[in-house]
Amino acid sequence: MIGRAFFETAEGGKEYAYIPDDLRLNLPGSELSLKEPPGRAARPEEYAHIYPATVRILDDACTLLAALRMGLPEDEIPISNYPGKFQPSVGMLSSLLQAAHLLDESCAPIPEAAQQFLESERGIALSQLVKSWLNSKALNELGQLPQLVLEGEWKNDPIRTRKAIMELLSGIPSGKWWGLEAFVGGVREQNPDYQRPAGDYDSWIIRQAGSETYLSGFDSWDQVDGQLLRLILTGFLHWLGVLELAAPDKEKDVTAFRFSAWSGALLEGKAPDDISRAGKKVILRSDGRLVVSRQVQLSVRYQAARFCEWGDLKHGDYIYRITPGSLGRAEQKGLQPNQLLSLLEKHAEHVPPNIVTALERFERNGRQARMEQVLVLRVSSPDILEELRASRAVRFLGDPLGPTTVIVIPGAKEKVLSALVEMGYLGEVLDE
Repeated sequence: MIGRAFFETAEGGKEYAYIPDDLRLNLPGSELSLKEPPGRAARPEEYAHIYPATVRILDDACTLLAALRMGLPEDEIPISNYPGKFQPSVGMLSSLLQAAHLLDESCAPIPEAAQQFLESERGIALSQLVKSWLNSKALNELGQLPQLVLEGEWKNDPIRTRKAIMELLSGIPSGKWWGLEAFVGGVREQNPDYQRPAGDYDSWIIRQAGSETYLSGFDSWDQVDGQLLRLILTGFLHWLGVLELAAPDKEKDVTAFRFSAWSGALLEGKAPDDISRAGKKVILRSDGRLVVSRQVQLSVRYQAARFCEWGDLKHGDYIYRITPGSLGRAEQKGLQPNQLLSLLEKHAEHVPPNIVTALERFERNGRQARMEQVLVLRVSSPDILEELRASRAVRFLGDPLGPTTVIVIPGAKEKVLSALVEMGYLGEVLDE
């Protein structure tokens, strides 16, 4: 069921906002008026530059699931950039995917659940994340604020907090831009205890990160409760497609927000009707590069990414490269080159013949070529190299590259130079 609340306009008319009944919350000792939401409508200059709702969070969920399955280090996992000062970290995304039961307690992907999620229509997948976020006890946004450190045994209730915020937002008319800082300031004045039972500002032990300063008492409201509001409004609710954001221009911070066209369906646990379906093909270059648009089915990118080296995210496209090393790592995870070939033949615009040949040869013979950096010793005559090979320094020499050049094994540079001096030759290392 959806409850209806109205907002009285300056002209005496009424505009309507909506909130699902299961998100309504009666806060003890507080009267939340749906007629008068905190703050004020945004001024035109505050929403001059609009950041619409997107499904980018699904792309990042796909990226994280593939990276965790491959065992990539956290600093090599590319996450999209979002407007505002709050950006989703790997930890935040992991908590969100755990709430959606896509990751287990050790943050490992749950294969069947992940596959179903990635194969779903995007609207269904997005509604799954929204519903999981709204009802998750484990995901605690207060603990996700990077500038705060929570200490002690006290517990806050993230579900109660989310419901309180959604009720505070419920009086804002659908499609109406609202001032961000005015809203935060209005909550501070009218309903400051939205996340604190009985207005408890002393037993919650919260320290400013990087210092020994503790944030207690109502004087710290903006640093704790105000920042939490900003994180949920400009962070989670925007990432999840519920709110759109705006700023005076693209160089300035977010100053306004409004409910997206998807919000009604998402807050009811339904898939929005107007989220475009994925339908693009993978672009495969003859040099082994894959260009994967955000409009490619998530499950296809997830599978392809596990066979490849990862490049940068460029202009909204994910760049990957097929290499012997990436295929070797995929084999260690039980993936075979013929599986990649089948995937590309089905989902790529075109598969160059040389890529087919290379993958088939790798499957039969393994790595057939490699490029590496080595230290090369070059001497002025073959006699010097023969003399060096006849000495005890021979154990420091690798494969010959010609009559006067030889590879020096890693870490043996100084030993070879010393051996040459003992033989009466002075050597030097160039370009260090």
